[in-house]
Amino acid sequence: MKILIIVYSFPPLNRIASQRPFSWAKYWSRLGHEVTVLTKEKTGEDGPLNLEYSPNSLKDVRMLELKAWPFRLKRSDANKLNNISILHQLRRYIDACRVLGHADFWGFSAVRMVSKLHSVSPFDLVVSTYGPYGSHLVASRIKRSLKIDWVADYRDLWHGNHVRPKKWPLNVIEDNFEKHFVKSADLITAVSEGLNNKLSARFNRIVYTIENGFDEDDLPAGSEERYFPDDGKIRIAYTGTIYKGFQDPSPLFEALAGLKQKGCQVEDKIRILFYGSRMGNLHNLINRYGLDSMIVTPGFVSRQECLRIQRSVDALLFLEWEGPSGEDIITGKIFEYLYSGRPILSVGGGLGKQPGLIERYGAGVALGNSPQLIADILEKIIGGYKISYRLSEEQLKQFSRKYLAEKMLSLIMEWKWSRRVAQDDPKNKTAG
Repeated sequence: MKILIIVYSFPPLNRIASQRPFSWAKYWSRLGHEVTVLTKEKTGEDGPLNLEYSPNSLKDVRMLELKAWPFRLKRSDANKLNNISILHQLRRYIDACRVLGHADFWGFSAVRMVSKLHSVSPFDLVVSTYGPYGSHLVASRIKRSLKIDWVADYRDLWHGNHVRPKKWPLNVIEDNFEKHFVKSADLITAVSEGLNNKLSARFNRIVYTIENGFDEDDLPAGSEERYFPDDGKIRIAYTGTIYKGFQDPSPLFEALAGLKQKGCQVEDKIRILFYGSRMGNLHNLINRYGLDSMIVTPGFVSRQECLRIQRSVDALLFLEWEGPSGEDIITGKIFEYLYSGRPILSVGGGLGKQPGLIERYGAGVALGNSPQLIADILEKIIGGYKISYRLSEEQLKQFSRKYLAEKMLSLIMEWKWSRRVAQDDPKNKTAG
């Protein structure tokens, strides 16, 4: 098949969202399909552009990168003059009110480009993944104008998004806007059963679940070597973004502060490491609980270094999603953690799918929002207790990016075959 993948997040953009479409391009091309990736040309405004990957991964993939429209309110520097602060506030207001964002305008010239390519060598399939909106908008226009089969994939909700919810009347506009464009999709896929249930109810149709996962090829050379000094410290690491208002390490910090006050050896023995550039209100919480001697914030590191860190610490910290839709979310980060071979301490939430996933496969413990429960397990760890990790290689296979990319392609091929059989059935042909 000739497959066109339309996506905003794609390497070298170093975001967890880049990895899902990257795995499709990589593994579908290895299966002999002709894959083209249509994406926005990345700039520093999009995020860190240092996601490392082997050039051989995309050696048979055609890349098409389009420039975004040349307008955007720049992020302000807090140290600049007052008028810049006003501009920043204006930008935040626009972000809250608009239905489309800067990342959605890169695709306006895409349909013309795809039409030219299609006239020379027709595409058999278009796959787009949300978010942001632009990917589905472009794919919908291509579907309508060129009549190419279209798979609309969801990593998050569009209408009803838990991070950027819209208020009336924008929520009504957004709802109708999405339904108008996505109704022409031939297949809809989602990353979790929770999202699947919500999307199938909204669109009144079958939605298929293709989970996130982890690509074993991403493991760096020497990833088994010790990253930290052998100094007797117990290291627990969090890697990634913390979304203020949705993820909260406060129960952990309260437990640490309580152990410190109790006279436990927590200051001498434990180090909690937070790696990432977007840490929400983490530093305020560290100061509030007086934990600067135990909490380390090295900042952003490359993904390869991040994977080495994950495999070198004593345990990994996972912050469960709080609030509405938390039970629907299974992040790509959890699969990195599962592949690390290190036990996971899940803090927060309590009703979500991810703590259940962690405990079901024996990959760690879900501690919820109880500072006492967290303090008890930390005290045991200081005393030499080892949290078990029982996830087998056979169990991990179902979370392999390769397996999941092949699963998605099999779903698409089966749908195409079923449609062809139905079209060839004499009962479905018009007499005459």
